[in-house]
Amino acid sequence: KDVATSGWYDIIGAVLYCAALVIEEIDTHRCNAVIHCSDGWDRTAQVSSVVMLCMDSHYRTLRGLLILIQKEFCSFGHRFRTRLANGEKPTSEYSPIFLQWLECVYQLTLQFPTAFEFSSDLLLFLGREVLTNRYGTFLTDCEKERSEKVAGRTLSLWSAILEGGAAEHRNHRYVREEGTLRPSPTQVNFQLWEEYWFRYHVHPRDLLPQRRGPRRS
Repeated sequence: KDVATSGWYDIIGAVLYCAALVIEEIDTHRCNAVIHCSDGWDRTAQVSSVVMLCMDSHYRTLRGLLILIQKEFCSFGHRFRTRLANGEKPTSEYSPIFLQWLECVYQLTLQFPTAFEFSSDLLLFLGREVLTNRYGTFLTDCEKERSEKVAGRTLSLWSAILEGGAAEHRNHRYVREEGTLRPSPTQVNFQLWEEYWFRYHVHPRDLLPQRRGPRRS
């Protein structure tokens, strides 16, 4: 189904709109804010982590982003196994919450191209690895189960990124900005994340047979 007409970007806009409201309350009105969806591990994590990205420059660094994901999604009990059906048959509770949040971050990197130390390549890498089960970071439905049953027998994705391939995921246009970012939730400012949605798309020119040179007599 066409991503642009599926309602996906309506939800992206809703998450950024909620984040903008929270930022306004905290940064402008100097008020406290409570963020809480029905269960606390889906929309809550999406909105709170977007707010932190916009208000704290530390989380806009590469290491900071990984800490943010660990804190707001992994440690606070986002149900990766249920929501992404990792290793299991999808149920009625399947919902790509984390992938949706990655696109929210992608839209932020487009609106503020120099504010983030990491590039969209890191977001693509995370979007792929959350589904591969190669690392223990995103396995199970809670931190307790992950630490008791998985952590001792699996590798950490964070270690793999920070110790091996951090350089390839850096944004070379990055300039650290300490101020608060004010994201636009208007869909006219969104761009289709082609690198993700069309990552398996074959361009028509690649389907054409290779032209052969003229035969020599």
